[in-house]
Amino acid sequence: FRCNLACSHCLFECSSSYTGFPDMTTEAATRYATDAAAHGITNFYITGGEPLLWQPLRRFVQRLAAMPETATITLLTNGTLINEDWATFFGGCEKLSLRISLECYTEQTNDSYRGAGSFRKTVSGIKELNKRGIQPWICYTSKSGGKLDIDDAKSLEHDFKTALHRDHSIEIHGLKVL
Repeated sequence: FRCNLACSHCLFECSSSYTGFPDMTTEAATRYATDAAAHGITNFYITGGEPLLWQPLRRFVQRLAAMPETATITLLTNGTLINEDWATFFGGCEKLSLRISLECYTEQTNDSYRGAGSFRKTVSGIKELNKRGIQPWICYTSKSGGKLDIDDAKSLEHDFKTALHRDHSIEIHGLKVL
């Protein structure tokens, strides 16, 4: 639940000052994944808080990827901590799919939900990924109260792709609307 941001719409009230549950150990996470695989689970989703703050993340992702039962590993991050080192690591993970949270393709709107400076850090992280041929999915939290229909979602995805490429020279795979 630890996070370097304190987004206004966070369901879990994650932040850097979170003092609730302690971080899970690599061993415990591996045990849960092994048990899940024994029950037929092949797709794993890692989220937080901010998973890049979890010290054993690399080791756990490597263990999970080495499990023959694992088909995909999806990692949801806010992208602000992705640097050259993380991007290189992610580039070496064939089973990994990255999702990066953004609340808008404009800095002002995104930062109004996620905090000042978060948009620029996220864009910087996506650029590092793009250098390694990685086009992440963008995760967007709908503010429509459940009234976003499929045509609106397709239009929004187009707007994200177009604006991020035009204004920041970055490529994304697509948009996941929560």
